[in-house]
Amino acid sequence: IKRSPKELLFVGRIDPIKNLEKIVDLATELKNEESGFRFKIVGDPGEKNKKYLFFIKRLIKGKKVEGNFKFFGGVPNKQLPQYYNQASFFVDFSSIYGVNKTLLEAMACGCIPITNQTTIKPFLGPYSNDIFVQSVDEAKNKILDLYHNKQKREKLSKELSQLIQKNHNLDNLTDKLVNIFKIEADRLTSCG
Repeated sequence: IKRSPKELLFVGRIDPIKNLEKIVDLATELKNEESGFRFKIVGDPGEKNKKYLFFIKRLIKGKKVEGNFKFFGGVPNKQLPQYYNQASFFVDFSSIYGVNKTLLEAMACGCIPITNQTTIKPFLGPYSNDIFVQSVDEAKNKILDLYHNKQKREKLSKELSQLIQKNHNLDNLTDKLVNIFKIEADRLTSCG
């Protein structure tokens, strides 16, 4: 499977907490800078979020980026690697903070995540600054930098994949998740 340098992927439930409108904003900003970026959205809205999916599709049309998006609905887990392996970037702007397993799956397949999820930082070692963003504009800039620097993009893709496969396989992941949840629970209880 050939990885496309201008393909971005989202995998997950179609839900307002996933902030897909930020992905639409990212598509608009990228289109203004460089044409040809494509977004694949894999996931279902569930019954209560069908209006949100409709809202996102209207937003895409309103921003005139409908040619940049393709929706696939839900797909079986065993088919997800083909999506991860085709995309260069995995985009996640979720407003709920936890360890999103799709970020780890993407990295294991060499798909570079661009995310606002601080809870993923312990998994990244020296790479957290390469993928962590606080705004759509910062995401755009990181994606364009990596897109224009093929050597850097391919190196990061390979090193993230190796990092996840070596250090965060299922044998090691459970203990790390328990520790992260304990830290987060302590933080939340200390807030009040």
